[in-house]
Amino acid sequence: MTAKMNQVMSELETLSASEKGIIAQYLIASLDDREDENTTEKWVELAKNRYDSLESGEVKAVSWESIKQNILG
Repeated sequence: MTAKMNQVMSELETLSASEKGIIAQYLIASLDDREDENTTEKWVELAKNRYDSLESGEVKAVSWESIKQNILG
């Protein structure tokens, strides 16, 4: 390990779990620096379609309590 890595690792030990989580998310995101064309537009379109399905009554929302009951029994 390089001196810089050792320094970073030492400093990480002083952070809270929440701060470490934020750094972990950043590191994971930084591993994939490419973005597919139109990714944002595709996510927006998917979200809009799902919202429209809920609003039209095509699908019904399910409560978190119901989901937990189905999973946990």
